[in-house]
Amino acid sequence: MIDFESPGLNDGYERLETERFIAVWRGFLFVRGCVAGADSVARLLDALESQGPAQAFALAKGAFASGVLDKRSGAAFFAVDPFGLMRLFVAGDLVSDDLVGLIRRLGYADDELDRAGLASFVRFGFYNLGRTIDRRIRALAGDEIVHRPRGGNGQRIAKAFPAAAAAAFDFDAYLSDVRTAVEGQRVSLDLTGGHDSRLLAACFKQVGAGIAECATMGRPAQQDLTIARNVAQGLKLPHASATHDAAGFEGRVLALLRVTNGQLGLATYDHAYQFGNSRLERGMTLAISGVGGEVWKDFWWLQDYPFLGGRPNFDWLYATRIEARKPATTGLSPSFEPAFDAAKVDYLAAMRERFGGLGRTQAYDSVYAFLRIPSVGGPWVTASILSGLPTFCPLLDLDGVIASIGKPKSERMFAAWHRKTISRAAPEIAALKATDGLSARAGVAALSDLPSYLHNKAARFAQKVAQRLGLPDVVDNALFEPGDFRTAKTDALAAESLERLAGANVVARGVEPGDLPFALFDRLLTAGLTISQALPRETA
Repeated sequence: MIDFESPGLNDGYERLETERFIAVWRGFLFVRGCVAGADSVARLLDALESQGPAQAFALAKGAFASGVLDKRSGAAFFAVDPFGLMRLFVAGDLVSDDLVGLIRRLGYADDELDRAGLASFVRFGFYNLGRTIDRRIRALAGDEIVHRPRGGNGQRIAKAFPAAAAAAFDFDAYLSDVRTAVEGQRVSLDLTGGHDSRLLAACFKQVGAGIAECATMGRPAQQDLTIARNVAQGLKLPHASATHDAAGFEGRVLALLRVTNGQLGLATYDHAYQFGNSRLERGMTLAISGVGGEVWKDFWWLQDYPFLGGRPNFDWLYATRIEARKPATTGLSPSFEPAFDAAKVDYLAAMRERFGGLGRTQAYDSVYAFLRIPSVGGPWVTASILSGLPTFCPLLDLDGVIASIGKPKSERMFAAWHRKTISRAAPEIAALKATDGLSARAGVAALSDLPSYLHNKAARFAQKVAQRLGLPDVVDNALFEPGDFRTAKTDALAAESLERLAGANVVARGVEPGDLPFALFDRLLTAGLTISQALPRETA
């Protein structure tokens, strides 16, 4: 639990106390024009005193969890970053970044299992719509503030986010503020084979935001790794790579559970956990990720090309972007299957309710930015922060995303904005092709990219067809080998999880770990371990 009076209980949190306020925060928090951390928090506290919580917390950017105690009134305020990338869990007046500890404090009971939340996790690999494994506990959304007056009886209030116009966002000015925000950090920038990360590498170098290293996780034969090395070499930046090793996974599961809160598959996250630890060992203090760059180009709606106008088709979006492969139901209890089926219905209903009034591309972008990113990206960023390496996603700036959603389609088709910006910031890498086959060259020179681009799109189309037909993947982009986890020791852990879930009528009795496909194996292993760790120690 976040405790203002006992700083030692807030392990990993920074603290700033003024005459009126006590502030604690974790992760990467900045206000534009200020260095991240104490300088930015001091600016936020000034705004809190003069403008109130809604306006003050709307200034905060990055990926963070924060709490402020007003010593005069006794009121406390809690907030996370605008996209909810850092998870705070709320149950009544209790606020914590430790989901398992919070469940244990409330007292675990099978009757409190949030079957809708667990069904979304088993089906998709993430909890959506703010749910957790316990129906008493919800994740705090990025547009909310918990206001807890003296004596309790907390309520949630909305942040006062501005609605930025497309022409109002100055990307260069934003980058200048990012350069200020990262001062004093040893930055490790995620570099893949795509446009998003090389855009950040190029722009960071252009504005003089120091990059200590570029880093890539992948297998030696993968195209991404080769491309990333070439980009780093072209920018004259150090490059480090890492390869996943599944050996000893069973000895890491509790550490993985601690940082993930069981919000994503433990085996699925293991490679990122190792990657983050390797960066910490090299003395890095901040990871920069290109997550969110998809909202600045055509990626989320290219499947509709050239029919980009009109009303959104959420069923089509779901089938192409959310669940391209029919989900496995092996071993699930018959009593759990209705909740499993309802997870799809709930997801589609949320799309229609929140974004059904928008045009097609705007609706699709909004689904990605405000529904999918918090559910999928949030647990990964949170786990990195809880592991000791704050992660910042500069392209997930709320004003920038809103502006990009409103841009003309021509500025986003074929990653046009990315390519133009890369060419301007770092012409020395303009000729290097990304994984989609496109370089940042313009004019006639760009025509030579057409064969490789069409080849990439044909492979992606074949991948989608294979997924719909239940066939093996055509393109293998996996960063680890799922089969490496299927050891006797891991199966023993999974068997205990399955037994625990059978008692809660989630899986059928007698299901063996070897009967399960990897995704289901990983999710049920994770859910069962989460429950086991939430039980009182003597019971667990």
